[in-house]
Amino acid sequence: MSYQQKLMNDFKRDYLAPYYRTDWNKINISKADSYEHNLMVCKICLHLLYNDTPFLTQATFKSGLRPDIVVPFGLPKKILEVRASETEDRSIEKFSRIPEELHEEVLYVDAYEEFRPELLQ
Repeated sequence: MSYQQKLMNDFKRDYLAPYYRTDWNKINISKADSYEHNLMVCKICLHLLYNDTPFLTQATFKSGLRPDIVVPFGLPKKILEVRASETEDRSIEKFSRIPEELHEEVLYVDAYEEFRPELLQ
């Protein structure tokens, strides 16, 4: 098993709900989200895919939280949340349900900004 695969498996075991089906590098979007939100998720995921950075979309944490994108390694932050209409207070409340060691690992991306790869750094 490669070191990268070990990191991916460890992240899944440590943080994700056991019933969550792990589909690495697949984009999962919802019609319930805005067009701009889904487009930004797709742009980020395509960037990650073409830069060999594994990701999960809508991964379910043990707490029930489902962030937009989870990146177990390869970026400074492990959880990427695209905000289109959520307030900052709502986002903070939502992410209070993740394990404490991941609180500093959340990066918020504005769905209405132009995507630039440096936003992820």
